[in-house]
Amino acid sequence: MEIQELYDIFVCIFNEHLEDGILPAGSEDIQLTPDMKIDEIGLDSMSKVALLASFMDKTDSYIPDTVFLNDPTLWEIAQRSCEYVV
Repeated sequence: MEIQELYDIFVCIFNEHLEDGILPAGSEDIQLTPDMKIDEIGLDSMSKVALLASFMDKTDSYIPDTVFLNDPTLWEIAQRSCEYVV
């Protein structure tokens, strides 16, 4: 899968979680960009786990939580995920 496609899937999941009320209050005001760092979004650890679980479901792949380590940008998360997505 291409990095752009993985990034788009991540953004789609983020928006779905916003609509479902899974993400913390205030998240709805965030405009995601590829160069935004994951910690800038202000997610708690449970929100990150929920996003990662949904990301794995959508890609039908195991993606370790290490893709979130060291405050990566959203593009870097997609890039790191490439090696795990079949």
